[in-house]
Amino acid sequence: QPGIYSDTLNTSGCDSVSVLNLTMLPLIRDTIIRSVCAGQSYTFGGDIYSQPGIYSDTLNTPGCDSISVLNLTTLPLIRDTIIRSVCAGQPYTFGGNTYTQSGVYSDTLTTSGCDSIVVLNLTVSQQLRDTITGIICAGESFSFNGNAYMQEGFYSDTLQSGGCDSIMTLTLTVIPAQQVDITVSALTINSGDMIQLNVTQSASYLWTSSGATLNNFLIQNPTAVIQNSTWIYINTTSNPGGCKAEDSVFISISTDSTPCTGSYIHMPGAFTPNNDGLNDKVGILYDKVSLVRFLIYNRWGESVFETTDINKSWDGRYKGAFIPGAYIYLISYYVSCDGRKRMLKGSVLLIR
Repeated sequence: QPGIYSDTLNTSGCDSVSVLNLTMLPLIRDTIIRSVCAGQSYTFGGDIYSQPGIYSDTLNTPGCDSISVLNLTTLPLIRDTIIRSVCAGQPYTFGGNTYTQSGVYSDTLTTSGCDSIVVLNLTVSQQLRDTITGIICAGESFSFNGNAYMQEGFYSDTLQSGGCDSIMTLTLTVIPAQQVDITVSALTINSGDMIQLNVTQSASYLWTSSGATLNNFLIQNPTAVIQNSTWIYINTTSNPGGCKAEDSVFISISTDSTPCTGSYIHMPGAFTPNNDGLNDKVGILYDKVSLVRFLIYNRWGESVFETTDINKSWDGRYKGAFIPGAYIYLISYYVSCDGRKRMLKGSVLLIR
């Protein structure tokens, strides 16, 4: 303990008094609290520190050791990302600046003496404009955003897309009502006579009839052989729009019972191409007729024989082979007694 102390000493028979004045110097302890930004360092006791922690150093002060303690804190660098979306034409303010275009923007802020970086990821949604083209036939309707339109014109609607308005426009075209008219070479004919059909409109065609034999159901101007009075129908489809139209015509058979005499045409019902000299070929038996065309088809609709010579016959070969079965023949011819063009259709059996 500090104080004044004395001691008596005997030197050469004499007492001597020695006095001690004792002073105690205190042990010095010092704590330093410091903060640095991330990436920075702090020098303490001759050393450099960049990590947070508690560090100590011993110093010699007037012959006594002193301990100094450092409590070091590292402040982190703050990075923050902001994601925002705005509609076209709407500005966004960030870091004192105003932005109207999509992009990535940054700003540096100071927090507790350290810089912090804030990043803005900005998306500017454009106003969508879309145009739809619609084509309908007269009397039909077109559905557009929950509404049905039948009149030609321009229609628009505003939709919400991503929180922004989008404008859709419909351009609607209405095809006028279609009309098709059948023209025919004759409305009253003799049974078995051929007539010429025609329509003037350009379209896709479909002819139908239960009592007429047409040479083609899908062309603009087919021919038809009439055996009995019948209706003939036409359905057309036009583009664009695929609009349909239809018409019909009634063909009647003449009640004049005066026969046309002096002409004759006939086809056998079967033949046997086996080289025995009997019925080896099939041909036309006729009298006072002139041939326009003679056709024979197999069951798959393939033409196996064709000629315009009334005296030619078919030997039953197709691609070098005989195929037994039924074949369809179609004969167009003129008769001498009245000069009319007629058609004969039937089947013939090839027997092997």
